[in-house]
Amino acid sequence: MVAFYIAVIYLAVIFVTGRLLQQKVKAVKSPLSRIPGPWYGPLTTLHLRWLFSTGEIWKLVQRSHAKYGPIVRLGPRQVWISDKDALKKILVKNDLPKVAMYAEISRDKFSPGLFGEIRYDAHKRLKRFLSPAFTVAYIDNLETYFKTTVRDLLDKYQSTIAEDPWRLPKMALPLI
Repeated sequence: MVAFYIAVIYLAVIFVTGRLLQQKVKAVKSPLSRIPGPWYGPLTTLHLRWLFSTGEIWKLVQRSHAKYGPIVRLGPRQVWISDKDALKKILVKNDLPKVAMYAEISRDKFSPGLFGEIRYDAHKRLKRFLSPAFTVAYIDNLETYFKTTVRDLLDKYQSTIAEDPWRLPKMALPLI
């Protein structure tokens, strides 16, 4: 019976050691391995979770930026950036792929929309198709539609009040 417990403990130690070794190899092979940061950053997120829960993550981030520079890796997948130009480079010039989390958030997995689409070509086509709808000129052209709709609503309110000022109109009122 004692041999069974020793074998279980032995297997548990081998499993934990294997996982730690796997994390080390993954951290070394990661594309983020060239980003400076503390030695424990690529291995765990426990320190980040603790500091987030206590509200003191900002202290670690400030110390790390002072020590390592404007781009710091504080966890296996956590990179903190304090430089505006570096952030612009990452967001605009380096066209990084979206992570699968965005697809998981989407309501419909067969038609995820612009936010949930993670395939590069499909996202690019959808973004190109939708981009004219969000320009300032396009929204300015919609002003006449907004004016007529709001004017019709106000006319309806005025006519209802003119008929009987004490009767509420039978239409949905926005709740604020």
